[in-house]
Amino acid sequence: MSLEKWLPKDEWEPINPLLVGFGQTICTPLRPKCDICGINNICPSAFKESSSPNPKQKKTRSP
Repeated sequence: MSLEKWLPKDEWEPINPLLVGFGQTICTPLRPKCDICGINNICPSAFKESSSPNPKQKKTRSP
């Protein structure tokens, strides 16, 4: 469900920095911290392996 469908428009701006912070600290793309997340009981992605690719490895130059 889209956040925009149930959150009043006047709340979009105030909640944005909170959601960004949540994504930067708890619900990260590579290693989400589902074990400490307060909504892991309703999250459809909780405790699932990340489908994101592995971090890029350094490329080595050919001689």
